[in-house]
Amino acid sequence: MTDRRIIFEKKKGILSSKVIPQVTIDVRAIISVEQLQDFGVKIVHEGKKETISHKVTPSNSTDAIEIVQTISSMLSERKLIRDKSELSEKDVKMAETKYLSYVLDTGSKIWELTSLSLSMLRGLGFEDWDRAEEVFERLSRTTGSLSEENSFDFRNEIDLIRTSVKSRSTEKVGEAISGFLDTVGNELSSTTPPESEWKDYIHHKSPNWGSLSYLFLFSLALNEGIAFEENGLEGEKQTALSNAKKLIPILGVEFSQDLFKDLKTEGNETPFAEMASEFNVYLRDALQDSLRETSLLA
Repeated sequence: MTDRRIIFEKKKGILSSKVIPQVTIDVRAIISVEQLQDFGVKIVHEGKKETISHKVTPSNSTDAIEIVQTISSMLSERKLIRDKSELSEKDVKMAETKYLSYVLDTGSKIWELTSLSLSMLRGLGFEDWDRAEEVFERLSRTTGSLSEENSFDFRNEIDLIRTSVKSRSTEKVGEAISGFLDTVGNELSSTTPPESEWKDYIHHKSPNWGSLSYLFLFSLALNEGIAFEENGLEGEKQTALSNAKKLIPILGVEFSQDLFKDLKTEGNETPFAEMASEFNVYLRDALQDSLRETSLLA
């Protein structure tokens, strides 16, 4: 027996014994081994086209027992190695899907956070402070979720926005939100996620942590475009549209090649709302698919 094959031989002849090979079996092809009542040994293995069963009869029962024990031990060890390999593959897949869920969940909240912040700024032109208070409460809940589930700490920035809204000063609110978005951008530009579980996790597939900076810039461009459009600032609106269009092929690589495939961005059409809606749907569906896969692997 070697690490590759088992060879059963038979001695033949009286005066000059010759060793004649009887059966040669590939060790890797063995399926099972069994000791028979007549001290024979039954070995089942995979052939080229079908399963083959061989019976060999050692010269004594001790040899039969030793053969069965040796092959059984080898099969058990091979099964253990295979099980560990499968477990390792499952663990890797689980880590990948959990990481993807974390990135997509963070991205969804960053998307909402940016939209709410710019929505609050748009309302300041009308000094609708009741609406500003309502939007702020939603913004506060979103950042609270980011803190609890994604390890972002924006409490200082949120406190500044709360104070500025209470002051009823559009200038102070604008400064607070501008500072808040700067902080968000700086946090996203970090090379690793803030969540400790993923601090040293290297993931090169897209989307990954680096993809979120593009998501953030895209959300800023869209929401700024909506604000410029509402205020009749045609030049600024076109600049925002140009910025958004430049990011579309990048988002296609980072998130999905199918994004915006049917979207028209030429002529007088201003597709801010369409782009925002399509990307929002993508984030929601991608997150649900990832969470579903994680649940199936658990």
